[in-house]
This record gives sequence, structure tokens and C-alpha cells, in this order.
Amino acid sequence: MTARWSPRALFMLCAVLALGCDAQPQSTITSQPTAPTAAHSSPPVAPVKPVVDDFFGIKIADPYRYMESQDDPEVQAWMKAQDAFTRSILEEIPGRNQLFARIKQLDLSVPQVVAWQLRGGKYLVQKVQSGENTPKLYVRNSLEGPDKLLVDPEKFTLAPVDQGKGTNVFSGIGVSDDGKRAAIGIVPGGDELHGEIHVIDMLTGQDLGDVIPQVGAEAWQPYWLPDNHSFVYGRLQKLPAGAPPAEVRQKFRSYLHVLGTNAEDDRPVFGFGVVSGIEVDPSFIASVQIQPGSKWAIGVLNGSVTPNSTYYIEPIDALGKTNSAWVKIADFDDGVTDIVVHEEDLYLLTYKNAPRYQILRLNARHPKLTSGEIVLPQSEAVVSSIKPAQDALYVQLPRGWL
Repeated sequence: MTARWSPRALFMLCAVLALGCDAQPQSTITSQPTAPTAAHSSPPVAPVKPVVDDFFGIKIADPYRYMESQDDPEVQAWMKAQDAFTRSILEEIPGRNQLFARIKQLDLSVPQVVAWQLRGGKYLVQKVQSGENTPKLYVRNSLEGPDKLLVDPEKFTLAPVDQGKGTNVFSGIGVSDDGKRAAIGIVPGGDELHGEIHVIDMLTGQDLGDVIPQVGAEAWQPYWLPDNHSFVYGRLQKLPAGAPPAEVRQKFRSYLHVLGTNAEDDRPVFGFGVVSGIEVDPSFIASVQIQPGSKWAIGVLNGSVTPNSTYYIEPIDALGKTNSAWVKIADFDDGVTDIVVHEEDLYLLTYKNAPRYQILRLNARHPKLTSGEIVLPQSEAVVSSIKPAQDALYVQLPRGWL
């Protein structure tokens, strides 16, 4: 079984290799670096094949555009030669193999763990045991308590069209407000375009039979409604025969799923072509977000290349019943990068007229930016994120500003 390397270990290895392994890991390593041999005195040179574009009378030359075609045998040969050259240099670094083995030993000595707290004091733990490649999901009844295996993604059988693409892995999870169920995204071999949502029982880990195919990419994340019996999620469109594969990332929509119903009957509630009066560019990523305990749904349109988005708001009890209740909060020009809800208040993080960001507060029932109250003005520190809680609004600042 191939060992799984953590980002920390890979960073350590790359850093030491970049320094030429000046710091000897073991006292028995005394040899000095060897000068490159004639066989690898210089890296392979890529041929220049200029392509000239004319943009409004200005000619721009691109000498390596042909390298965008990775199926080209010439491009593949160049990449393999680059790899061989790099390996020939790295393999001559003294102590490299010993260092590699030691980092591998340390990386496999303890499990890799990510945990987050649930309501009621329980913890959900995603863990990779030493020697394993795939994270599994565990539940812990207290901070110091033992971990109980809840979900192993490799035990799930995905749709036949997705089989044979590698080991199943998690792509995310959404836990219901009462902590009894979870909607889990599973993708085959990291293929983010062919994932499925499975709903599991948080007590037993049992698959409850609600399976939603054709999810993945940027906006699939499920958000549970307060009834703990339904959730919103993003699903990729089904392309007609002959359509370009890239079109699957177009026309995003968010759907409402009720437990025990057929996913094919799920109704779109936000996104491309869903709400009359809200024109959505086909390239926009559309999603619906719901915070635990809130009675408001936030619709988000994002262009994926800018931090700001367009935001709408609607009462949760209107989802799936009418799509005419959406009200715009902010447009792209308003520079809003995040919105969180606390009861009847909306808190907006924006950089408009405040390059280091400020926080505004609006009334959720009448969300007019012109009536927004500045609750945290711009300062010398850049506000990077905001999170709501029962007792306060938490603001993240760069380290050293607290």
C-alpha cells in the first residue's frame, strides 16, 4: 500500500531538498555534493513555436502555446525529459534517501486528524490512520473520549458509471441541526464531477437510502433546514448527448431535497433560470446557504475569480414553495465578500470604500445597504473573515493584531 504523505511532511522534504540538504540528518552522512555530470549538465530546452494574436491592433506573441496540448507526443517527451533531469539532480544530494526514509517514518507514526464540535458536546473526527490512504469518519462523545468509526467511504458503492476511477473519498459533510443525520459527499478517486450525496444516521453510520447523484465541483455543499428532514444542495446539470463536457460547469442551480423522496423530483430553488426577475449568467456559481438555527436562507451568485458576490435573502419557509420571495441584499459592485445571520440581523463583510474591510449591519427583513450601520469600521488590520455565535460576532484578524 502506498504511503500517504501529509502536506507538512511534503513541505519539510521540499524545503530540505531546496537547501541542498545542508543540515545533515544523521552524523554518519559525511559525503559532499557531487557536481552535475555531463549527462545532466543542463535541462532540456523547449522548442519555440510562436503564435501571434492581434488584440485590437496590438500583436501579442505566445512562444509556448503548443504546450497547452498535453496529448502532444512532443510535449509529453519534453515533460518526461524534465522529470528525468530533475530526478538525476535530486538523487545526487547526499543523505537524501536517509532523510526521505526518516520523514516517511515520522509521517506514518501518528494519525492525521481533523475534528469539529457538534451540538450536544459530541465531536466529528475525520482521521487517516498510520499506513492508510483514505480518511474515515469517526464520532467522539467527548473531547478526550475514544473514536468510534462512523463512515468508511470505501464501503460505499457509487453509480456504475463512476466505478473504476479509484478509491472513494469524502468531499464534504453537512450535519443536521439536531445532530441525528448527515449528508455526506463522496467522490470516486477524487473525481469531483461524478460524486454522490448519501444521507447517514449519525448514531449507527447506516446509509438511510437517500442518494443524490451528479453532484460535485464548487457548489454541492448541503445545508439542512430547521426541520432536520430536508436540505438544500447544488447539483450539476445533465448534459444532452453531444454537448461539450466543459458545459457541465455551467448553469448552476441549488435544489431542495426532502428525506425519503426521489432525488430526480427535487425542485430547484435558486440559480440559473430558476427565479423570474433574477437573471443569472450561465458561468456564475449559484448556491444557497443556511446557518444553524436561522430562519433565513442566503442565495449566493459568485463568479469564482473575485472575492465579492451577489447576495439574496428569502425566508426558509418559502423554499420550495415560491421562488418569488428572494430579495437582493448586495450586488457585485458593493464589494461584499461574506454575509452571516444572527436572528433578524445581517452582518456584511465589505471592502467597498474600505480596502482593509469593514462590517455593516442590516435588518434581514429590510436589507437596504443605504441603511446599513457600520459596526466595525476599517482599521489598520485587515478583517479576513466573520463567524456568528450565540454570544457574539467573531472577527478574524491577522496574527499579531489581537
